[in-house]
Amino acid sequence: MPVLVLLVLLLAGYFIFRKSQTGVSGKPCRWREDRFRPRGKSQCWKCAECHVEAFTYDGQPPKECKRSLRSGGL
Repeated sequence: MPVLVLLVLLLAGYFIFRKSQTGVSGKPCRWREDRFRPRGKSQCWKCAECHVEAFTYDGQPPKECKRSLRSGGL
């Protein structure tokens, strides 16, 4: 019985961890370059899953999801 409870707790912890690492839809972010914006030194990227914008200077997509940085409504 204690082994079963421990297994359930570990599975619940695993799923909570996975959910915190993914976008709103439960899938990892898929970054797409927004080529319609003027290019300066930075590039604009949009996530196809959670619809968040991010900017990078190295030409590579962001490494992690930026949905927690989304600004609040007005």
